[in-house]
Amino acid sequence: MPDTMFHPTRPLPYGGQNITEADVAAVTASLHADYLTQGPTVAEFEKQFAAYVGARCSAASDACAAAWAAQSAVILSYSAL
Repeated sequence: MPDTMFHPTRPLPYGGQNITEADVAAVTASLHADYLTQGPTVAEFEKQFAAYVGARCSAASDACAAAWAAQSAVILSYSAL
């Protein structure tokens, strides 16, 4: 069996991450800012994310349930048209 395959006695492989010093500095700056969960940093992230995926706009969420509720509301409002 190849090493990449699941085996019941071995843990699943972990993907890892690539966190740079710039990432750490950005998080630190956000933690020291006046806004932690809203404000200009989130607005800038939404703008850059929308540009990255080719969308007109985007909305950040701190929780999957909140994002799901917002998505459902948008879908329902469009389906009512």
